[in-house]
Amino acid sequence: MKKFFLFAAAAMLALVGCEKQNQSSLDFGDVSKSAKISGTLVYFADKAGTATVETPVAGQRIYFLVAANKYAENAGGNQQFEATTKEDGSFEIVVPTGSKSINGKLLTDVIALGEGADRIFLDKTEKELTLNANDAKVEKRIAAIDQVLTACQGTAVLQGKINYDAGYVKKDGNYEKGLVAVPAGLKVAIEVPYDDHARTFYAETKADGTYSYNVPVPAAATKKAKVTIAQFQAKYTDYLNNELLSKDALFELAIAKEPSLKDGETTICDITATKVDGSEIEPTTKTTKIKVKGELTVDAEVFTYSTKTDEEKKITGVDYGTKKYTNEINGGKFQLVVNHKVAGKVESSIIYDLAIKGDDGKYETEVAIYDGWDFKDVEIYVKVNPFVVSNYAHYSYRPQFKKDGSWESCTVDKWVDWTDKENYKNNYDTQDCEGKYEYDGIKAAKTYDGFFPVTLDATLTFTMSGDAIKALRGRDDADIDYKTESGTKYHIYAGGLAYPKP
Repeated sequence: MKKFFLFAAAAMLALVGCEKQNQSSLDFGDVSKSAKISGTLVYFADKAGTATVETPVAGQRIYFLVAANKYAENAGGNQQFEATTKEDGSFEIVVPTGSKSINGKLLTDVIALGEGADRIFLDKTEKELTLNANDAKVEKRIAAIDQVLTACQGTAVLQGKINYDAGYVKKDGNYEKGLVAVPAGLKVAIEVPYDDHARTFYAETKADGTYSYNVPVPAAATKKAKVTIAQFQAKYTDYLNNELLSKDALFELAIAKEPSLKDGETTICDITATKVDGSEIEPTTKTTKIKVKGELTVDAEVFTYSTKTDEEKKITGVDYGTKKYTNEINGGKFQLVVNHKVAGKVESSIIYDLAIKGDDGKYETEVAIYDGWDFKDVEIYVKVNPFVVSNYAHYSYRPQFKKDGSWESCTVDKWVDWTDKENYKNNYDTQDCEGKYEYDGIKAAKTYDGFFPVTLDATLTFTMSGDAIKALRGRDDADIDYKTESGTKYHIYAGGLAYPKP
């Protein structure tokens, strides 16, 4: 007697250790708490289907279904735990329970067997079980005749090869678009309409992607079957950032095949599976590099000079300007933020800690991003966390008394002739002021093109604290310091250098 033991594929779902999964519905106070279901699966093998000869069912899937919300709050569908019967029909299924009672159903797939597969057996009774930690249930399952195919004494052979579009495939040392055989063990579902209702049989692919199944059909009629495959995961290779990159993706047969089956004939049903759009799983490797350079500066009061030749250069005053961002300023530390955007929104980021090494405020670096990121979707910016300093150097003119006791007025003519920097400084007081440095790098974000380093220059803006502003020497004397106010930022000018008054 020729026997066919075929079963449907369903991946066992993971229960613990799943990142970001909410498991509040199950009290995993002790994740090792579980129950065990064991037993045998048999059928009565005599032609009439009466209970005379008990035969074990080998290689048959048997599974226990539990509502998924028992393990993950608000989850839909079922969580599934399964086993495959051994030669003697025995099976053993372990079900995590935690500290709660778990309700579920124990059942098997359709079993087609017998000469010409003229009978269909089914474990008709979906046995409901309640499990608690450490339970050891023993269940004997008997598959009874579900349908005697008295009108289906014929057999049609359905066979074919299943490939999938893998993108670029290496052939003869070169890469070109091509197909690859699906993994061995992929389930092929063959649905056949019989007199009462349709039945589904399952075949499996071999290592070369081929499959074959003997389908019971009427001797004098043609049956049109519906053939589908289970969704599966495999590598898809395509160009990204001018290089070939392989990603894990899901593949499926979008539209079912409908071959015609006839007794004594072999029908070929080849299938090409295609990638499910948007199913690519990003690589976790970071070997793709991006290059970034730039110069960082900070607000400061600086001496200004005339534009004459070096020999004739003269100090003309103290102006509101910038100086280099060095190790002495906040340790010279900053960050590079690399964002990956999808549909214009930031999906994920990588942040690199950097530091200025020299005294010129310049940096140049190469950092890694995930290989699955397309350069056009990557933006980069400099991030400097706001920090407070108490040594912002503010210069104020040191006035002199006139003989008559009044303050000597400071004019431009008096100071443009000073050429000695130290002598110039000697006529000014230096006052350390407290304030905050900050920089909004997001507004200056740039996209990397993959060829040339992206340049990110940044100037940190200084906001003087209110107490420091109140304590400025000469703040209210227009001949000594002028100020301009913009929001909370004060630009402090020193020395009465004929700037327009605010």
